[in-house]
Amino acid sequence: MQKLFAFIDSIFPTHFLGIKNISDIDVLIDISGYAFTAKWGVKPSKDFSHLAHWYKSKNKIVVMLPQAFGPFNSEISPHIARIINSSDLIFARDKVSKNNLSDVAEQNLGNIFLAPDITISSGRTDKKLLNSSTDKKIAIVPNKRMLDRSSDFWKQNYINYLSEIISTSESNKATVELVVHDSSGDDLEVARELSLKFGLSVIELDDPFKLKSVLSDYLFVVGSRYHALVAALSNSTPVIALGWSHKYDELLADFEVSEFIINEELPKLQMKKLVSSLFNLNTNNLIRETLEKTAKEKEIENRAMFQKVSFHLTKTMKNSL
Repeated sequence: MQKLFAFIDSIFPTHFLGIKNISDIDVLIDISGYAFTAKWGVKPSKDFSHLAHWYKSKNKIVVMLPQAFGPFNSEISPHIARIINSSDLIFARDKVSKNNLSDVAEQNLGNIFLAPDITISSGRTDKKLLNSSTDKKIAIVPNKRMLDRSSDFWKQNYINYLSEIISTSESNKATVELVVHDSSGDDLEVARELSLKFGLSVIELDDPFKLKSVLSDYLFVVGSRYHALVAALSNSTPVIALGWSHKYDELLADFEVSEFIINEELPKLQMKKLVSSLFNLNTNNLIRETLEKTAKEKEIENRAMFQKVSFHLTKTMKNSL
């Protein structure tokens, strides 16, 4: 459709109406997050491969900012290879994603880099060490995708596991709140189900910066939304993650807290011990110190990534003048 508008504009110019179209754009910057994977089917990869190829054929710049990639299948892989061929710079958010891209790349391997999620440095504050555990308040951030995109195990057990975590937290005399971290409304269904079952408050906020600030105020966050975990970790708040793709494991590994990922192999008794451990003030503060150090390192990596993008845009566009 974008290409069609560009063609029409070449015959019947619309610039005098103030209308811009794809022909006026010099740079395509993609930040899909997690669209290019077999879990979402072939359509996102196929559509973007056509778009990126068209941009490249018009000597425009294509940049993919940090995001997760893969796993791919035989249907998607050719489209991913075409995206790589058409891109000037691609940033994978984690090592698994970078390897997934490298495995299907036909050329431009040198254009694939590793960089952390760009929201890590947005709205980040200095660490908050706890002096008292009297206000024991934790957040549960649900994700509907655990019920329709993840493994059969999580489809059958996700609500049960969250229920166990809530019960364990309440036995530690903690206040549990449900925080909705998506705008689609899907996660709200899960939150309402848990709210009715346990009589918990549900928090919804439209402002992502306010949401990040709110998540940083909890003793810890139990989450299945990737960016809710990023929001907490980057503000030195401990997390427990239940995830439906490799991006969750890789995120916690990057922040040196891999032991706080709950997977299918972890027995419920161990999960309860893991949850209970974060109510210990000393343990919680030690983790906060680790997260603060790592978040600062990721912020530096973030700036380096943007500098690389800026340098490439400046050099390429200057050469085209």
